[in-house]
Amino acid sequence: MAVPTRYSIEVLSAGCMTCREGIRAVQEFAGKDHDVTIHDMHKDERAQARAKELGINRVPAVVVNGKLAQCCQSRPVDVGVIRSMMHGKA
Repeated sequence: MAVPTRYSIEVLSAGCMTCREGIRAVQEFAGKDHDVTIHDMHKDERAQARAKELGINRVPAVVVNGKLAQCCQSRPVDVGVIRSMMHGKA
């Protein structure tokens, strides 16, 4: 199966400092090569529905092509884990 060259990356956030740091790390990593969408849990009911749909119960959370990044299940955003997902290693 071919590995996509452009990824859809979603960051679910509550606006806290940890969330802002995660957003900044993802945006720097993704640059203009990937689509990044920020979902603010405090401002957008659709963000809350998206989190529920994906089984997310903590933020920040990063979703790559519809799959929750493993780092976001129990620890802070880890760009290395996200990179591995994008290269078919996770």
